Amino acid sequence: MKRVNENSEVEHIAEHYNKRPEIGIYGREKSRIIRLKNYNNWVKAVLINEFARPGDHVLDMCCGKGGDFGKWSKRRIASLTGADVAEVSISQAKERYNNLRYKYPANIFAADCFTTILDPPAHLYTTVSAQFALHYSFESEEKVRTMFKNVTNYLRPNGVFFGTITNGSRIVKNIRNSENNSFGNSLYSITFQDKENFNLFGSKYYFKLEDAIDDCPEYLVHFPTFINIAKEYGLRLILQKDFHEFYNYYIQYKSNIDLFNRMKVLDNDGSFSKEEWEVAGIYLAFVFRKESDNDDDTPTSPPYSYPSQQQQQQQHCPPNQYRGGPQRNYGMPPNRYQQQQHYGRPYGNYPQNYRRPFTGGGAPPPPRAN
Repeated sequence: MKRVNENSEVEHIAEHYNKRPEIGIYGREKSRIIRLKNYNNWVKAVLINEFARPGDHVLDMCCGKGGDFGKWSKRRIASLTGADVAEVSISQAKERYNNLRYKYPANIFAADCFTTILDPPAHLYTTVSAQFALHYSFESEEKVRTMFKNVTNYLRPNGVFFGTITNGSRIVKNIRNSENNSFGNSLYSITFQDKENFNLFGSKYYFKLEDAIDDCPEYLVHFPTFINIAKEYGLRLILQKDFHEFYNYYIQYKSNIDLFNRMKVLDNDGSFSKEEWEVAGIYLAFVFRKESDNDDDTPTSPPYSYPSQQQQQQQHCPPNQYRGGPQRNYGMPPNRYQQQQHYGRPYGNYPQNYRRPFTGGGAPPPPRAN
């Protein structure tokens, strides 16, 4: 592995995650944010089920304690490479891998994917996943580019790079609407030293999340910049949805509703707290596909700009949207979830680009007929 730059906050971040205890299943169930954790895992599981296939070779970038190893096992992948900056987390990830019922060949090691060029694989991979971690790379442009080099060094043409990341625009909007340099609720807080001046890289804030993150430094992600740099490395965006939109979009389909129920996203009363739903809104999911040709239609925008109210009204919003705020069920929008009892339509009407093509250069399958 080749080191390309020096760390500044890396040791602090690695130390934070090294100190996080492994609380086990019982401790997890007692967490105040158990529904949020289950929802986040549902988002990741949906991404894996929709954009990875059995037999894929996977790079799990910033794999942490191996929380997704079981999801990959259920997907019956061919092999996995897992890397994370926190050595204690890697030790726990190896233990979790050893306890899997279905084991795939795996290479799990400690490395900073934002400052180190990973050794290239013997053959190119079909899938790269990065969950709840890439915002740390936005400390500098060099770290973002190092991350993308690792992605593209592993990924074959038409392979997919997907993950979850903080929603910089939502965070900036919230902090600018706050009365001081902080916003949040009883479960989380985000604190800035300067709430007016933001850069494309290095705009730091401190994040607290109950039972998960203890005032750890993070960095704003300007997603249009993320898209533009990805394009330079041959990656084209095919999906971008914040976690509220993601729910609205994917809860339409029976397989995802069944998964939603099995993962116990709602409590025994069918509820999801408004405060947890607010936390979910600061994240988004993305999917890129690696292409060999260049496209000239990548969206761009100035840092942290927002469409006017008229422009927002003109944008297409899916049915049962709730941009005005959470509705019933203490935050989780109810209507589409209630459709789980009706296993006919609309589940057969898959949207365009719902699944990636199975072969290089192919077009996505057309929507099914009514």
